[in-house]
Amino acid sequence: MSDQPQTQISEPETAGGKGVFSLFFVLLFGAIAILQPYLNLHYQSIGFTGTQIGLVATISALVVILVAPQYGNLYDLSAHKRTFLTITMLVALISLAVVPFVSIFLVVVIFYSLYRVIITSNISATHNLAYHAGASSKGKNNFGGTRLWGSIGFSIFVLLGGWVYEKFGIQIGVAVYIALCLGVIVVLFKLPHTIFHSEPVSDGIDLDLMGVLKLVIKDHYLWLMVLALALTDPVMDGVRSFEPVYMKELGLSESVIGISAMLSALLEIPLMLSADRLITKHGYRKILLLLFTFDLLRRMLVWVFPSGAMVFSMTVLNCVSFPLRLFTMVGLVNKRIPKRYTTTALNFISVTLTGLAYMLSNVVAGVVYDRFGGQQVFLMGAILCVGSLVLALAAGKSDGPAAQAE
Repeated sequence: MSDQPQTQISEPETAGGKGVFSLFFVLLFGAIAILQPYLNLHYQSIGFTGTQIGLVATISALVVILVAPQYGNLYDLSAHKRTFLTITMLVALISLAVVPFVSIFLVVVIFYSLYRVIITSNISATHNLAYHAGASSKGKNNFGGTRLWGSIGFSIFVLLGGWVYEKFGIQIGVAVYIALCLGVIVVLFKLPHTIFHSEPVSDGIDLDLMGVLKLVIKDHYLWLMVLALALTDPVMDGVRSFEPVYMKELGLSESVIGISAMLSALLEIPLMLSADRLITKHGYRKILLLLFTFDLLRRMLVWVFPSGAMVFSMTVLNCVSFPLRLFTMVGLVNKRIPKRYTTTALNFISVTLTGLAYMLSNVVAGVVYDRFGGQQVFLMGAILCVGSLVLALAAGKSDGPAAQAE
């Protein structure tokens, strides 16, 4: 933990933090959107095979799993969290900016892996910072109203990225990416100082990393639900990695591919505003069962009707899956794990569990794509959704807090 004194964030500071966090998420997810969605197209253009494209994702995911927990521990122990995030964002800026200028497979893997370790961990850390900054003295939380600006930023810049890639090539996208990352760093220094140094009140328990992991694993309901979420993450799975490649194969241009991602991100906004209300009304289990069924159906539709228009439509419908999955994961952890350890638990779930699923699904998707074509990748995705449904059903019906979190 930081050796800085623990303080409470006042209402004015919280309000200011939420406003600046909105700009932070616009720039951060804009930087991701301008370049990252088009890297697989770039890899294909320089001669990488489907297996190699899958391996870039798989190896980088393995590195994230191995390194990110230690990275998260360093962040938690740091007394200078703002400086920590600033330095690592600079490293992430350089790492991804290098990737489009090299064609050696091993070099691409090294720099992309470094980028993914940092960006994955920093997103997790800032989500938790924004979650606590969004809390009010009345018990409400405006995390959704803050985080939706990330979707707005992503939708704007993913559309711009497709047009830039098609008209000018990926190098111009790199220049925009650098500018956005520099903007992220500037905004970090505008966040209230207390946001980085306030901690939830201690629960009277002193747990190390393994102790927190045991809390997650021993909670049968939480453990099976987060496994189900990780197995079919619509942002980080083999299907999503090959969606742009398959759309290109079916005759869609880069700009149209960008429009699909833009519409998906833009249409997330209404759900982000209403996610808390929907979860409160229906409960985590019912929401997740509906989502896994929904994702199963849209994967199967592409498999049965393999056309550019169908892939485009089903890609846009990620707008339903992503925000509700994000909010159920953050909400479940904050409801069932002692507040002092929610960041550690979220890092474990979003990095380790989701990373393992990402790694395995991408390597399988790469082999399936090379041997059977893009259509069969969606069948693979449907099978994984069946697995998520089974896990969610096995979890049982308890939406209440775990005993150890009370």
